[in-house]
Amino acid sequence: MGTEFSNIYDKTTMKKIIVILFTTMVLGCGKASDQNYEDLKKVSVKMKINEVHSVMRNKPLNLETAPWADSLLVENYESPAGASDHYKIIYKKRDSIVVRVEWGD
Repeated sequence: MGTEFSNIYDKTTMKKIIVILFTTMVLGCGKASDQNYEDLKKVSVKMKINEVHSVMRNKPLNLETAPWADSLLVENYESPAGASDHYKIIYKKRDSIVVRVEWGD
């Protein structure tokens, strides 16, 4: 009987731990995407990349050459879980000036 009780206790404890970890992960991701959304409102065309980085609280996921134009750079930022694309800031490669901000879908 003692073994059955400890197995139930272990399963219950594990379920609680999993729920807590999942909740923490979801809330943590939501916070970053919410911050990115608020910060992107402050980013405007013709800003320099260093100005953008002083506004954005979170680091970009990556910086890459735009697949549609070698003369552009794209910085991707975390967006909400249900979005079909990341938030993007697009710069001219030549001078790192913002040419467009994309909000995902």
